[in-house]
Amino acid sequence: MTDTQNEFLDIVNYFNETIMTNKIIVSSRLQKKFDREPDTDPETTTNSLRQENENEQLLSLPLPPPWSTDDFYTYIFRKNKDIQNVLFTYNRKLTYFYLYNKNVYEVCSVVLIVLSSSLALIEGISLCFDPVIETTIVTLTISMSIGVLTSVLKFFNFKNETEDIIKIKEKVNTCSAKIFTFDKKLKTQLYLKYNANPPTPPELLTPRA
Repeated sequence: MTDTQNEFLDIVNYFNETIMTNKIIVSSRLQKKFDREPDTDPETTTNSLRQENENEQLLSLPLPPPWSTDDFYTYIFRKNKDIQNVLFTYNRKLTYFYLYNKNVYEVCSVVLIVLSSSLALIEGISLCFDPVIETTIVTLTISMSIGVLTSVLKFFNFKNETEDIIKIKEKVNTCSAKIFTFDKKLKTQLYLKYNANPPTPPELLTPRA
């Protein structure tokens, strides 16, 4: 095997390991919500515009790259593009789930802080009243709400899930960087190989006065 084949296989193996061993499990409701979400992420739009510009540049070339007739390199570049698309889609999904868990956890945490502060305030005010039946009922209600919210956070484990998603995103980004670097490096090597003796620019051929 050539060095290119070995490097390509290493990247494919790393991709398979990244995707297969870093799956996240979410509820069907959240998955359906993500599927209905329009793709309006600024990063997604930027990448789409960049891809369109690259496609226009390729189409504007007078001839296709010389290596486009080679089945081996054609397969590699097509596989690279497929892998990048999969990683991009998976990263977008991870970002959506991360923001969802983060927002839910932050909202619940803020509510817990407000309820805890209110509970201390009401307990202090209740000492000034006799009887304290009304304040006792309010205190019990707030205490029950705090217990319920705490149990919900512990049961769904939003904080740990958010941390796990961050770790998976790091691996996905690393894999995406590997395949992007490999793709660009291989194209550069092929360009230099097929253009070992590039033609002289016309402006250099013009005789000087």
